Amino acid sequence: MKNVGKFILANLMICSLASAQSVDIDEIKAEAEAGDVDAQYMLAVLYDDGDGGVSEDDTRSVYWLEKAAAQGSMLAQNHLGVMYINGEGTGVNVAKGLEMYEKAAEQGHGVAAANLGYVYRKGDLAPQDSERAIRYFMRAGELENSDGYFEAAYTYDLGMGVKEDNDKALELYELAGELGDMTAIYNIGVMYDEGDGVKQNHKKAHKYFMEAAEGGLGDAQLNVGYQYMNGEGVGKDYVRAYIWTAMAEAQGTENSERNLEIAEGLLSDRKLWKAQAAAERCLESGYEDCKP
Repeated sequence: MKNVGKFILANLMICSLASAQSVDIDEIKAEAEAGDVDAQYMLAVLYDDGDGGVSEDDTRSVYWLEKAAAQGSMLAQNHLGVMYINGEGTGVNVAKGLEMYEKAAEQGHGVAAANLGYVYRKGDLAPQDSERAIRYFMRAGELENSDGYFEAAYTYDLGMGVKEDNDKALELYELAGELGDMTAIYNIGVMYDEGDGVKQNHKKAHKYFMEAAEGGLGDAQLNVGYQYMNGEGVGKDYVRAYIWTAMAEAQGTENSERNLEIAEGLLSDRKLWKAQAAAERCLESGYEDCKP
């Protein structure tokens, strides 16, 4: 078992709008032309996605993002930062991209603050500065963006440009978990499972793994299955081992197919039928009804 990080594509995250199924595109265009900032941002997103009856057009998306950003829309500023940095609809302009992130973050946009953290931690778009990255991640967390607290924790956990600090990592994972971050909760479980910076406690590890498993995290589901299979932190229960390993396998979690075959081999035909029925019920209920 190992602590899990998050895959962030090009350090960029965008806040999406609601579905544009019933958008009146002519009305939105008219309102955008009249200077309505919300309409300008919505139109930019529609052009970016090729949704709402318009063809995908990054150049037009940038045009309307610039209009909305100039009027102070933090959503547009963050989104425009993404476009500048990726060179979508415009030439690559890292300086302008970072400027847009800064403006959005100053207004309280948590995703923009987190984006700045990714940039300064990685060091490919700006000079690497993990301390600065952590300040941005913490700002994002304070704005109730769970990724902010998670990434600050992960930076301390792995010692990414800063001194490794398990106590700080645990504290920040807990803050991310309080905001509903299942990966953070899983990573706390790993720390207790391996005794990484804390006293090893398989029972506590099970508690955190189970919370993350019920929250839908495949790695946690696999670990819960493993614990039930081996009686680690909880009594052996091959039916429950099968159920939770099946949940992980349904998500394509690495090693889940092999573990499911092992769990299946530990069950009698009658208990296997019971486990399969419970697994189907668990999956259909969104992990709310997973008892054998």
